[in-house]
Amino acid sequence: MGAIGIIGFQVIIALVIGFVLSIIGMFFRDICFFESLATGLILGIVVKSVYDLSTFFSVIIGVVVMIALYTVQLTRIGFWVVGGIFSLAWGFIISLLAVYDGTSQNALKTNLVWAAVTIVFMGMHIYARQRQQQM
Repeated sequence: MGAIGIIGFQVIIALVIGFVLSIIGMFFRDICFFESLATGLILGIVVKSVYDLSTFFSVIIGVVVMIALYTVQLTRIGFWVVGGIFSLAWGFIISLLAVYDGTSQNALKTNLVWAAVTIVFMGMHIYARQRQQQM
């Protein structure tokens, strides 16, 4: 039982680090890169924790996932798919944490905030994509 608690704690730390990296990406206006970096980092930590792989293989898996996600986001279809999934995920996380618990579990407000935050994050992805195309 203690091992499950430790793995859960490590996954929570990885999610917090991923969230912080995504916030940093917002300030640098390249959310696509930082979300890919955060996802690779989270996956590397989860693989290390759950499957007890060596650190080397965990880092390789994280880097490969990061490069693959970022490369996919550079394509037209991949940008809309991956950016849409990340935007929906961030909208869900923020609406769940900020609104659902804070409004006595009001589903209407939670869904409205989810939609609004998803639109904001999709706008950030589109802005980052336009900046990438200008470079």
